[in-house]
Parts: sequence; C-alpha cells; structure tokens
Amino acid sequence: FLEQIWHAKKTGKNFAATFSVLCSGNATFSWITTDGDSESFDLDTSGHVLAITDITSNTVTFTNPWDSGEHFEVSWSEFANIGIAQLSLVTF
Repeated sequence: FLEQIWHAKKTGKNFAATFSVLCSGNATFSWITTDGDSESFDLDTSGHVLAITDITSNTVTFTNPWDSGEHFEVSWSEFANIGIAQLSLVTF
C-alpha cells in the first residue's frame, strides 16, 4: 500500500489515501531514532478514518481530518505496526 502511494508521488500523480485502525481510543507509537533516542506520541484514534498527507521513501505523514492541525510522521515500519483495519487509495 505504501509503495503504491510512494510510486504515485514519485511519478507526479496526486493521491488521496486514508486508513482506519483496529482499535478505538488511544494508541501510543514508540520508536528508536537513528541517534538512539526513544521517541513516542499518543494518538486519539476515536474509531474513525485518518488521512495520509505525505510520504517519502522512508516516512509516512498522516493526520486526523477532524483536527488537521496536528500531523504525525512515522517510519514505514512503524506505520506497519499501527494495526490497520482498512486502506483506501485513489490517484488522479
């Protein structure tokens, strides 16, 4: 799924991508940075769809469309551990 979005971006296509998570309530994402520091953030999933707003070769940025002022950036592997229930992608 992420490779499809990344390919669309690399080839100059616009994309709209969303996902929903398996849990409702709060989820905590933790990872180790390249310099060995531990990072984490809490995300209130509230049982609804989140929107992918950007992607690079190794990161995914997403937001809650109901509160789009806060963006979350995670690695591809961290994204894979979120527990995704449904994915949707449209390119144009």
